[in-house]
Amino acid sequence: MVGEQQVMPIRTIWSQPTFYQVASITLSLAIPMLTGLAWRGWARHVPKDLPRWRSITGAISILSTFLSWLSFLGPFLLDMMGIDVRRFAEGCLSAAFLFTFLGISLAFALRGSSRALVLLAGLSMILVMYMNISF
Repeated sequence: MVGEQQVMPIRTIWSQPTFYQVASITLSLAIPMLTGLAWRGWARHVPKDLPRWRSITGAISILSTFLSWLSFLGPFLLDMMGIDVRRFAEGCLSAAFLFTFLGISLAFALRGSSRALVLLAGLSMILVMYMNISF
């Protein structure tokens, strides 16, 4: 017994709820950056290379993905400012789902890196919603 070390369980600081919070915050900050980069890429290259209807559909996809982020985080931010959001929080969540679905489905009208960035932002939005709603 002398000289033996006791094995104690190590508690990690990265428990599951902490991991979800850090991942959720990181993804929440990445979504507007990804949509901004997609918009910049679309504005530089896509309108010249695509037919007008595909260019407009791509712009709607980028804006829809950004609006999904705004409609999801809007109630949280307004609640932090002290504004009562209980009346329209469910509507904002429904709008976020609708805008995310619309953004992902219309992203296929884009070409190149703009398409990949919008799809990545949309999938990140799905992950953010999943992590914040289910836990």
